Amino acid sequence: MFLRVILLLTIIASAARPAGAQQTDEVAMLQQQLEAASTDTARIRINLELVDAIYNDSVWPQYNEAAAKLIEANLPQASGSTKHFLLSSQATVVMNRAFLLSRQGNVPAALELYKEGLQQAKAINDTFNLCIAYNNIAFIYHNQGEFESALTYYTLSYDMSRAMDDLRAMAVNLSNIGSVNDFLGNEDTVRWHYDQSLLLYQQLNDPTGIAFMFDHIGGLFFNNGQLDSALVYNRRAYAIRIGLNNNESISASLNAMGFIFLEVG
Repeated sequence: MFLRVILLLTIIASAARPAGAQQTDEVAMLQQQLEAASTDTARIRINLELVDAIYNDSVWPQYNEAAAKLIEANLPQASGSTKHFLLSSQATVVMNRAFLLSRQGNVPAALELYKEGLQQAKAINDTFNLCIAYNNIAFIYHNQGEFESALTYYTLSYDMSRAMDDLRAMAVNLSNIGSVNDFLGNEDTVRWHYDQSLLLYQQLNDPTGIAFMFDHIGGLFFNNGQLDSALVYNRRAYAIRIGLNNNESISASLNAMGFIFLEVG
């Protein structure tokens, strides 16, 4: 994807990342490709792939900045599809910088850069980068409690994901739209969005996403005092996570079920 993106609001990050050895192999392969690359466009692409593959915030930015320098050097004389690639990559670089700022706690500067990247993506009708920019801006507004703004940007991100027919991005956006509507008290639409997200994760055969949505639906039942139904969905999530052997997410499921048992008494 060549881009640092915030997608799921509460899903445990380790469940969505490759194992350490697998990640190391991917990085080593990309570094070999970078050394062998014969064109600047290839070097830009591989540098941005390394950004996506490396999770250490003290390492991946160097590849992002290497891509930025190559883009700056090549853009003045570029035309056609090459120019479009460079402009799209430039928007990606800007939003990667925004991601780093958000990780460092400088949220206002991150938001400003995300919006800069958004404008760059709009200028070339870059649907993929638009989808990511809208989502990450929405995430910031969501965390700041600006739920109406978050809903607007999540919906725009969903529209872009539909335009690309990207089922995974659609599933993520639907769950985020449901979550924001939950905060806004729009109970009638929350369950619909969660159910649609769940259907897409099931279509993708994504057990992590399915368990995530079972938790969300279980939470709705819990908040409405329907504890038996809440327990059914939390147990489904727990069973999936046992199969995935992810200790952090298993603990989260156990905690959720523990709250239900406390309420039942």
